[in-house]
Amino acid sequence: MKRILILFVLICLCFLSSCNCVNNKSKVSFYDEEEEWKEYLDMFYTSINTEGNKYAAFDLRSKELYETEHLRHFQNYDLNVGNKDEFFNYLTNNYSKKYIIYIYIETLDDLNYFNDLLDNYKDIYVYIGDYQTYRSLGDELFTFDSGPYDCNC
Repeated sequence: MKRILILFVLICLCFLSSCNCVNNKSKVSFYDEEEEWKEYLDMFYTSINTEGNKYAAFDLRSKELYETEHLRHFQNYDLNVGNKDEFFNYLTNNYSKKYIIYIYIETLDDLNYFNDLLDNYKDIYVYIGDYQTYRSLGDELFTFDSGPYDCNC
């Protein structure tokens, strides 16, 4: 009787774990409405303050705008100088699949722009909007710096 009960429990655990795999699909989440931006920043705040959490954050504005002012944890990749494929290669060569990717971009015409990254990352969060709103919403939570990226290593 105990063996049947143990077997039943193991079968249930296997079934439940397979259900979890179905729900863990990769996705790109876009935050392009002002009401959604706060959610994005709250999520990022949680990521940087959770010990052991792996994330990579990128600001895709021009180098000049980035160096004028940027959110401290974001690295710059100037899409005006480089291109999407180079950026994606940089990401996949430097950050494993365990990383959550955060991206800030001012404008984006094609919402499928980041779909190529879904083969490599489970979650990609993209904030689309003007910098001043981004700055004002994150002012209480984050430190904003000027100058080139410094990892504080």
